[in-house]
This record gives sequence, C-alpha cells and structure tokens, in this order.
Amino acid sequence: MFRLFLFVFLYCTAVALNVNFQECLDEVTKRNTTISVKEQQWLCENADSYFHKRRQHAAFKAAGYKDVNLFNRFYAWNASSTIQAYLHSQEYMDYQLELLVHQEIRNHQKDDAWYFVKVWKGNNSWSSLGGNATDIYNSWDKSDFSMMAEKWKRMVEIGHRYYPPFNEVWSFGQYYLKVKGWDYILRDNEMKHIVDEWRNSSDYEALDKRKKINHYLSADGYKASAYTQFCEKLDKLEGQNWSDFVRSCIDDPEFVNVDNKEKLKTEVRRLGFKHRDDFEAFWIWIHKEPKYQLKTPGSNTCPTGFSHITDLDECQKAQEEVASDVSHGFQGIPHPELPVSGCYLDTLHDRVYMPPASHGTGATHMHMIPICKKDQSD
Repeated sequence: MFRLFLFVFLYCTAVALNVNFQECLDEVTKRNTTISVKEQQWLCENADSYFHKRRQHAAFKAAGYKDVNLFNRFYAWNASSTIQAYLHSQEYMDYQLELLVHQEIRNHQKDDAWYFVKVWKGNNSWSSLGGNATDIYNSWDKSDFSMMAEKWKRMVEIGHRYYPPFNEVWSFGQYYLKVKGWDYILRDNEMKHIVDEWRNSSDYEALDKRKKINHYLSADGYKASAYTQFCEKLDKLEGQNWSDFVRSCIDDPEFVNVDNKEKLKTEVRRLGFKHRDDFEAFWIWIHKEPKYQLKTPGSNTCPTGFSHITDLDECQKAQEEVASDVSHGFQGIPHPELPVSGCYLDTLHDRVYMPPASHGTGATHMHMIPICKKDQSD
C-alpha cells in the first residue's frame, strides 16, 4: 500500500511539474523575448517564476485571505504547498508570535528599535526565545541591544535637531560606532564636532563620491546600483569634474559588461523571474564554459584540458548540445568492429558520428571537427 501511495504521489508531482514547466514556457513565449529557447527552458526549470506565484496568490485570495505579508511568508515557507497546510505549521505559529512581539515594541513606543530586536533574535525562531510576546520583549529590553537602540535613537534625534533634515543617518551612524563605539555617552554639544569630523573623513569622501556618481549616471539613464559600484572602483583624476569622470567611466571597456548584465537582468525580470539569487545563478550558467566543445577542423586530437569522447551515449549527448541542428542527426558507430577515434561533427554529410581511429586528418578532412569534452578540475 505504501509503495502504491508513493508511486501515485511521485507521478502526480511529476505531472504537476511538467504542467508548470510548459505553462511557464507558454507565458514567456507570449512576451516575445530575445533570449534563446535554451535559456528560457533553464529559467522555467530552475528559477521561481512570477506566474507560479501569481497562481498561488489567486488561490490565497480565493481562500479568503488578503494579508500580503502573510502570503509572502507562506510562499517563502513552501511555494508548492497550500495556505491551509501553512496555517497548521510551526512556521505560521512563529509568524503570529512575531506579530505580537512587534506589537509589544509599539506599545512601549519603541517601534524604531525593531532592527535591534531582529539582530538580537538572530537566526533563532521566535518560539525558541521562550514565553509569550511580553516575556520576549522583557528579555530583549534587558539586553545590550535595547541599550544600543536607545543610543541610536538619541544620536538620530540630535542629528535631526542640528542638521535638518540629516538624510545621512545610516552612514553617519556607522562612522560614529566605528570611532566612538556603543559605550560612548553622546552629549548635545558634541554632535556638531562629531558630524564635522565625519564630513572630513575618508568615510564621508567615499559616500560623497557615491552620491555624485549616482547623480550623473542616473541623468544618463544608468540607474541600477551596479553601475555606481563599478564607477566607484575607478580613480578620479586630479582636477577632473564629476560629469567628465562619470563619462570616462561609461567609456571604460569593462562598463559594457556591467551594462549587458543589467539589461539581461531587466529582461529576465520582465519575463517574470524577479528573484535576485535566481538571476545570479542564471548569469553564472550562461557564462559557464560548456562541457562539450567543437575544436580544430581536420584535427584528430583534443587540446590540453580536453579529452576525446569515446562513449556512445555521451557522444549523442554532446551532439544534442553543440550540433543539434545537423540534418542527419546522430549516426553512432558505423564500424563497431574497429576502435573509435572519438566523437566528430562531419559537416560534409551534416551528421555527428564516431569514426574509427584510422580516419584521415589534415587539409583534405577539414569537414571533420572533433567534439571534445572539458576535463574535470580537481
């Protein structure tokens, strides 16, 4: 009985995955993308698509739920499960406890301390901290993190008082903690001196450089942070104004690589694949050196770092990857009584096959191209 249940479960799962894959491909095709079919298939097989999330969200709303945060927690928990299963899970109970702790923070008028509460919690679950929401709040309030939250709040209040609107709070806070530390007692009359000290530091110089680069890049239509991060690494010439510096950055030969990646990222997001980690995995995949490669025409050898393919099934797999458009396809081993030379693309007869080791080489055999496999690195 168990084996039958397992078989039915695996079969239904496979069918569902196949339906989701085809549905994803159909949705992507509708968007008239410029990326290849192979790349579309990789995304639909490996990335979390918006289409699946949209279907799950529709089911979520159909069940009578509207809280977007609840849906996002459910989807992050198990994108393939149901909302009913999530509502009976420990993760859901933990989420409810988190909401109650957050309300406790608000009740004590410390909502701006939530960041420090999350740092204090770390990777622990809320339920593992012990007790109810009030107990958890009291434990946090007695910790050093509560003290840090109060000091941060005071620093921000003084900064806003003397430097309205003081939009550089986070960057200044990092400098303040690096120079003064959490144990330093900040007084009102010291704030101006510390801020002036910061604005003459290398930390502020780097911040100012980032802001100016971002301003001129955005004016030219380069708004993604990757552009700013690239230009930040370059040195500005003495006497060079910021507009000319950014123009020289855009003209840098390496800038086009950043631009190509950002354009592809925009296209992938337009297709419905919005997760940053998924795109990074996709980017690595498309730039990974292929395992099977066509090498020197007329040669009977593979270069250093590559080896001949002598296995029939592997040669057919290589043909599917590097020569899938040959009209006569894969023709295997025509002379099984002889040892094979390797796996070859024969452009004269438009086929891939495994000829014997005695086949000719040189100028009269330029139509014979060895398909070699990349050696595995240690």
